Amino acid sequence: MTDNKTKVLILHAGFSTDISVTAMLRLACSRNGLDLIDVSIDAEDLQNNDFELEIIDKLDGEIDKLLCVVSLNVAALYLFRTPGECIHDNLNVPLVLFLIDHPSVFLELIPANLSNTLVLLIDDSFERFWHKHYSGMTLSYVCNVMPYSKYEIPAPPSFEVYRKRSGKILAPMQLSIHNYDALGWWHNIDQLKEPLRGITKEAVTAMIGDATLEFDVFVDGEIEKHGVELESEDRITISQYVDCFARLWRRQVVISSLLEFPIVVSSGTIPDTIDSKYHDKFIDTSGDETMKLFAEHQMILNVSPAISSIIHDRVINCINTASTLISESNRSIIQFLEPGRDFVDIPFEPEKIREKVGNILEDPRKAYDIAVSGYETWHNNDEIHKPWREIFEMVRMMSRNM
Repeated sequence: MTDNKTKVLILHAGFSTDISVTAMLRLACSRNGLDLIDVSIDAEDLQNNDFELEIIDKLDGEIDKLLCVVSLNVAALYLFRTPGECIHDNLNVPLVLFLIDHPSVFLELIPANLSNTLVLLIDDSFERFWHKHYSGMTLSYVCNVMPYSKYEIPAPPSFEVYRKRSGKILAPMQLSIHNYDALGWWHNIDQLKEPLRGITKEAVTAMIGDATLEFDVFVDGEIEKHGVELESEDRITISQYVDCFARLWRRQVVISSLLEFPIVVSSGTIPDTIDSKYHDKFIDTSGDETMKLFAEHQMILNVSPAISSIIHDRVINCINTASTLISESNRSIIQFLEPGRDFVDIPFEPEKIREKVGNILEDPRKAYDIAVSGYETWHNNDEIHKPWREIFEMVRMMSRNM
């Protein structure tokens, strides 16, 4: 019986995105009659042989009520890398491995032949990549939307209250990954051996202005053009490098095009290519601190990664606080929101971005109407809740079969 299993344990590394996703997952659990137990793993925990006992203590004698362990990325596997000795095996519950980035980033950290595991991936192409390059057998589910926000407001504000928010555009996007900005990642690509270097550069060139196709499509196309067969490790490396460079470059191009406008960029890194006269437009915030800023600004900027099926948590946090979303379209966003009515859609062209953003800044009433429409359209669509109903039902089925 799984009806009495009402607890979900999540392990994460405590990064800004982890905190945001954990807050969303807490609300997803609550909506499905579950309680979330939140455990953050830091560097000291990695040296602590008794950490598993500490986790069990947090369950407060209710292990029999535990439905599953959720690992945000590979947090649950830092301490338990041996198959059969992972924490979910010891607790005799399923593992939900929620990879909120490209699986290539994590494959070398994941033990082979994980048991009783459901892998959540954020894109169809990521799911195909996972099953092609992971040697073990797992269930999988494409979860491209987390429709909940910690600071969601119960209803849109009045126009007067909306106008009291900051008129600066909030761009909550880090401009570095693993301490490298876009140019740093280009340098890393330059250090690759051939044919990896040529394939990676050509894949980046082919896809950098196009968010309508997943970047693995471009990578596989360039590999085919070169007529080579790569080791799995080399194929994984190319995906990592293309993803990191393209993601940061796209953000930098869009943000740089708007620095003459009233904008505040939440990024701990200011790329060297940004003129020093704009440095006062940058703030260094993370986690909960950044999430609170959404409801304090009239407009939020989103730059989608080259993953056409994902709705980034920036979009969700913006819509749920009834702020005006400024974003490129992708096929998942327009599945739920209508361009022009529910958000300000921008192309990946600096001049046109400036034109569209300038127009909406000059028409606060239209910006407000778009914010309200986006909020109402989102909350009137029950389909946004469907993925998590299905995920928890899959987990319950796994639990019954153990």
